[in-house]
Amino acid sequence: MLNGQNIDKFIAEAPDDKYLMFKVVAVMGILGACRREELCQMSLNNIEDLENTLVVNIPDSKTRVSRPFTVITETYIDLST
Repeated sequence: MLNGQNIDKFIAEAPDDKYLMFKVVAVMGILGACRREELCQMSLNNIEDLENTLVVNIPDSKTRVSRPFTVITETYIDLST
């Protein structure tokens, strides 16, 4: 069953060398409530690094409006590297 605990466990425990792309898609898709088209249109230019927070600007898509969201929890980002 896919639930919040399973997603958190996957992000925390799955090896980055094999699953990093899936982790990024999960965080962006869930926290940003992104549609698949929005995920495909996103690039690194849409992400602003503010030290302990990431601000993601979702490009316009179906609604024709871009919208931002933030990733602030240390569960999902480790900016120490």
